Amino acid sequence: MGHNVFSTDELTDLSDAIANQIQDIWDYCRNEEGTGERVERLEALSTKINHLQIQAVNR
Repeated sequence: MGHNVFSTDELTDLSDAIANQIQDIWDYCRNEEGTGERVERLEALSTKINHLQIQAVNR
């Protein structure tokens, strides 16, 4: 992977924002069509961000 353009703090903030978005979807959109797919995409993005955080810490 190329150079990481995000600081560790920015990655943490982004991870927190995604977690909050997932919770909001479950709280307010649970019964809407496509909710599961939206959450899956956000969880996949969260996993990628977590990998970037680990890489940043190990540098």
